[in-house]
Amino acid sequence: MATYTLDWGLGFFASFNATSPQYIAYDYLVRIPWQYTLNLGLSYTSPDKHWVGRLWVWNVTDQHNWMTSGSGYATSFANYEQLMVSWSLWVQGQVSYQF
Repeated sequence: MATYTLDWGLGFFASFNATSPQYIAYDYLVRIPWQYTLNLGLSYTSPDKHWVGRLWVWNVTDQHNWMTSGSGYATSFANYEQLMVSWSLWVQGQVSYQF
């Protein structure tokens, strides 16, 4: 993750997350391949430092990554039903007042 803010309040944000292959069940038959996500963002802080606006763009490269929501316990031998595609590109914003 990297962030940088200019003296006059404009800021930049970037993060990169890579995940190595992982098996989705204890039988080692199916695994999720290497995957990655790149996120970018902008921010602006007012000169009086009270107002802050942020805009994030998550998964900029629109990767169709896999996520597991399995419990990891031995009773969850086959977590195939707990495998889902993660969100593709999405945008999130925030405006806040700090006092």
